[in-house]
Amino acid sequence: MPALTRIRTRDYVVATVLGILPGSFVFANFGASLRHFRLGDPWSARTVAALSLIILLSLLPVLYRLWKRRHPVPGPEVAE
Repeated sequence: MPALTRIRTRDYVVATVLGILPGSFVFANFGASLRHFRLGDPWSARTVAALSLIILLSLLPVLYRLWKRRHPVPGPEVAE
């Protein structure tokens, strides 16, 4: 993708890594908490926390969009 835009490769790689890290952490945490299902405690605190993080991560784009609608960035006036 950086070849199709004027973005520098370094910026592209850094942004990609920073964008992937939260999801990777949340899903790895959830995977690690699944062992409690086998141990007979499916609603352990760790599993509930992991599910909560997945839900929060999934809702972040929606919450951001709502926040942007309520706090618009003033743009330049367009002459008509």
